[in-house]
Amino acid sequence: MKTNTDKYLGFAKVFLGMFITAICISFLVLLTAIIWGIYDPTVLANFKWEPDLVQIRNYSKWRYFIISILLLLPFVLYFLMFFRLIKISAKLNLEKPFDFEISKNMQKISIYLITIFFINILTETFISNTLESIEFLKTKVHHHIYNLDLGRFYPFIAGTTTYVFSLIYKKGLEIQSENELTV
Repeated sequence: MKTNTDKYLGFAKVFLGMFITAICISFLVLLTAIIWGIYDPTVLANFKWEPDLVQIRNYSKWRYFIISILLLLPFVLYFLMFFRLIKISAKLNLEKPFDFEISKNMQKISIYLITIFFINILTETFISNTLESIEFLKTKVHHHIYNLDLGRFYPFIAGTTTYVFSLIYKKGLEIQSENELTV
């Protein structure tokens, strides 16, 4: 008979699979719109995105290309993160919960989250500078367009927390291996 923990892990695997599917769909929609927007900027106008990618594309195709890559990178990292979470849930053995592979995957997840944080900061800064340049060219007045959204810090907080948990998990692995040697 399965324990409740096994059932919850089964549900977690299903939800992780759904998250990966949603991330892939979002990535493909964004990628298709960006590629199509290179040839036909009216496609980008149909999407109500912030920033205004049509305005950026018309200003500079190089900046449009860099911003597009910076917008797509977090999707790739989120995909890798959820893939690692599925690997962790598949590898987890409740009899001996501490495993070196799980500790390694947790550290990689923390690296992905912290990297997403820095990519988001870089993207916001680059977009802000681009929009300031466009606004300056239109009005010859310099305005600062900064977004102090605290939500952008969530990947950093989650990444550092995951890293701390991976270190605790690694210590649990060391204690478990010492206990196996003494028994």
